[in-house]
Amino acid sequence: MAAATEFDVEKIGQSLAGTARTWRNKLDQRLRPLGLSQSKWTALVHLAAAETNLTQRELAALVGIEEPTLAGILHRLQSDGWIERKESATDRRCKTVHLSRNAKPVIEKIYSTARE
Repeated sequence: MAAATEFDVEKIGQSLAGTARTWRNKLDQRLRPLGLSQSKWTALVHLAAAETNLTQRELAALVGIEEPTLAGILHRLQSDGWIERKESATDRRCKTVHLSRNAKPVIEKIYSTARE
């Protein structure tokens, strides 16, 4: 009986992971015409949800990628005018990432598209 329960739990986990992957891919397809790749919109959503300004290191951990990979994404987001990077007030060695005013309508579009 225990083996059947373990199998069921594993199957449920696989189904959830597959559903999440499908949902992300569909959202990615719908946001791509706005110039948003999955890496861009994921970073923007984490920044919007944060209660304080995040360092690049903190954001990389939340997104689940390495800092050098995030640096390229942030460069593109900054070029798009959606974020700003500033020196940390407490540690000059690191930068904090801030959403720009231009990001608000983009964030709203991400959320509304995700709800559709």
